[in-house]
Amino acid sequence: MAKTTKKALSLALSVVLVFSLTIAFAMTITIYAALNIDGAKQIALDDAGLSSAEVFFSEAKADRQGFDIEFRSGQAEYDYEISKDGKILSVSYDSNKRVNGSRSLDAEAAKSAALSFAGAKASDVERLRSEYDDNEYEISFTYGEKEYDVNVSAVDGSILEYDYEVVQSSGGIFAAISAFFQRIFAFFSGFFA
Repeated sequence: MAKTTKKALSLALSVVLVFSLTIAFAMTITIYAALNIDGAKQIALDDAGLSSAEVFFSEAKADRQGFDIEFRSGQAEYDYEISKDGKILSVSYDSNKRVNGSRSLDAEAAKSAALSFAGAKASDVERLRSEYDDNEYEISFTYGEKEYDVNVSAVDGSILEYDYEVVQSSGGIFAAISAFFQRIFAFFSGFFA
């Protein structure tokens, strides 16, 4: 009787596993199909606050990690990395603007401008550093899941360049699928102990 029960449980486990893999595969295909290059372009444009009529796309390609979207608006250059599930992983921006004149901003005002750009307060960030060179302050900090480098003009306080990337990620759909399978295996492993 025990041998028959083990065979039945083994068969049930196999059926559940195949069914679960089928669902996980279908969910993955749905996500990949839902976000294509045009969708990734729109995510980047929305984040930059621009429309497609205001930009020239210099690169838009898909790779194993997601999408690489590069475009220009006037002299400004933007570079986005977007995951397959639509999350922005990194952004680089260069205004290509150089401000001439004498320094009128101190390091604290430059830090304040960079933090304001990120929507953060000094008490909310980690590893806040500043360096001064050639009429620019480079302000670096970590805020939430993002690591920022922001170049602020020491002349007028404008944002000349910025980069940020996601440094902590929940893993998206793949982490959810992995956690799902771990729970299934944990549940069924109790029957075979």
